[in-house]
Amino acid sequence: DAGFVPDWELLVSLQEGSGRVPASWLAATPSTRGSGLLLDAGWTAERSGRWAGRKAWRPEPSGDVRRVTGRSDMEAWLDVAEECGWFEGSSQRRERRTLAAGLAWPRWVAWRDGRPVGMATGFRVDGLLEIVDVAVISSARRQGVGTALVAGVVAGSSASDSAIAAPSSDGWQLFRSLGFTNVPVIPDVCFYFEPNLRVT
Repeated sequence: DAGFVPDWELLVSLQEGSGRVPASWLAATPSTRGSGLLLDAGWTAERSGRWAGRKAWRPEPSGDVRRVTGRSDMEAWLDVAEECGWFEGSSQRRERRTLAAGLAWPRWVAWRDGRPVGMATGFRVDGLLEIVDVAVISSARRQGVGTALVAGVVAGSSASDSAIAAPSSDGWQLFRSLGFTNVPVIPDVCFYFEPNLRVT
């Protein structure tokens, strides 16, 4: 929702057309109309209060973290997402690839011994860096990969950016170790769609 007015009906129809793909939507400001449409279509509003934030800082990049610049990099990003359980099978992979192609968000992949072991996504809005994805395959967790990914995302942003994220309960340990603290959640700006939880 950065710099444009979303077509809420289109967003809902795209999700209904893609069927089984989990998704999220971050709006710059709350919208009563948009919230109603998304909630009616089975989306869930983030109201948990588990957002994390911190003032601008410059962590030292570490590890082999590369920005996604081409198709093979995107396939590596998808490999990690699939291994972490974000989707299953070639059909959902194809849908994820299509959705990702429509969003020019910067993405990163962490590598170890020539294999992708972690991925992250982040974008800037009005001097704020939103870190929207961080995932590490189970065999590479607790080895500094998540820290390296967050450092890579931050290094790719402006030095003046503060950062926010909405980590899972598992992800909180990583973000706390990097100096993030709880920040207030603005109701009805972040929504999640999880096909398995959809109300019919």
